[in-house]
Amino acid sequence: MNWTSTMKCLALLQALLLVLAVTAVGAESPPPVKFILHPASQPTPALKYRLLPEWLDQVAGNAAVHYGKVTAEETAFFSRKEIRERVMRWQQTPLQELRGHSDQLNSQGGIEASLRRAARCCSCDWQLPIGEEPFFTILLPEMQQTRYFAAILAARARFQIADGQFADAIETIQTGYAMGQHVAKSECLVSILCGHRNIDIMSQQVLDFVQQPESPNLYWALTMLPNPFVDAHDALDVEASGVELTYAELRDIATAQRTLEEWRVLFHRIAKQLHNDLSIGESTPLPSPEALDERCQQGLPVAKQRLMASGIPMAQLESMPIHQVSLLHLIIYHRELYSDGIKSFFLPYPVAIAGLDASIVRATRQQPEIFPVATNLLTSARGVRQAMARTDRQIAALRVIEALRLYGASHQGQLPQRLEQIEEVLVPDDPVTDRPFTYLRHDNMATLQSPAVGNDPLHYEITMESPGHDVRSVSNESK
Repeated sequence: MNWTSTMKCLALLQALLLVLAVTAVGAESPPPVKFILHPASQPTPALKYRLLPEWLDQVAGNAAVHYGKVTAEETAFFSRKEIRERVMRWQQTPLQELRGHSDQLNSQGGIEASLRRAARCCSCDWQLPIGEEPFFTILLPEMQQTRYFAAILAARARFQIADGQFADAIETIQTGYAMGQHVAKSECLVSILCGHRNIDIMSQQVLDFVQQPESPNLYWALTMLPNPFVDAHDALDVEASGVELTYAELRDIATAQRTLEEWRVLFHRIAKQLHNDLSIGESTPLPSPEALDERCQQGLPVAKQRLMASGIPMAQLESMPIHQVSLLHLIIYHRELYSDGIKSFFLPYPVAIAGLDASIVRATRQQPEIFPVATNLLTSARGVRQAMARTDRQIAALRVIEALRLYGASHQGQLPQRLEQIEEVLVPDDPVTDRPFTYLRHDNMATLQSPAVGNDPLHYEITMESPGHDVRSVSNESK
């Protein structure tokens, strides 16, 4: 998937969420996810289990090389649709139906071995041709195919959890978490979305894991995971220069010398390319050359004013053809809008999303761009920030669940009336609100809630079994 495809996906996602938001007015919230917990003290030592490879287990090498070999070496799997679909179905199959049938997945052993080797590599460099090929058209098939790898690992983990092979399941989940981190370690925002998708698939397996009788407590293993799980700094920085990395002629736009006609030809060529790369043509046709010339002329006063504010002398601007001024304004104003939106990206989620939304409104309504480059990029960045919040919230919620199991282990299998009563460990706040999770105790049941991120709320309904009570026959898996 390239940058253009990402924009299409995000646009479709936004439209879908808008429709859901409108149709959901007056509708009931989705039902809570119900499950049963079992008390569990912390293991000895506390970090007996790890959800990312430890330093001593890491090996030299580039993980991307091993991920790239998987498809080539396992053509039988990837060429047969029915096998891939069966693996996907296993992610939804209740655990009791998987118990004792792990042999069904044995044919994927070679893939899993390759993924384990990749996960233990101490570096991952996808060697994207940034600066060599137009940035907006770089393809990322090697990252997209990892969704199948995540499905295989999730299926394996589910078979292992079903059979009570908890140490093996932790190793499998560890491989998946490391792969998600590797996939996200790139200079493109779309790779971060791919990485988060794989990480979330693994977190779903952890949620099933912690519900099983006799499963070890993973509070400290979850606490050792990075927060945030994925570092988006490099991708945000590189995406800021995506226009110049795609259209090399714009790198020296302020000093280049061209004739009036050459500037006009360059402007119209880049206008057409941007129109295609941003997928604008699917909703709005490209204006005629004459209409674009008129747009440049009408926007000239505002463009010059903004360029002067950025430090370019008026004398220099007055000597520039209008198409050169428009292209220079495209770059300068794009960077201004992008910087304004990204400045709060790493602040707590409520502040970050408000800052991004305000910049998107400015870019689309208050002071629109001649081409919506920053608007598209900020929308993409917003989707990434939401993905980060969902992932980090799931990890935090899993820590709360494990804190409840720790509390139950020292309080005769009881749930606390309030999270503040848990003294065994620190209960994490909700990354979505930057405040404690909403926790309510009702008789022998408790609810754990968090507001929706996009259209994805968190709502768990939890009961705790007394120590020694086995409910393996009860379907208590999250869906």
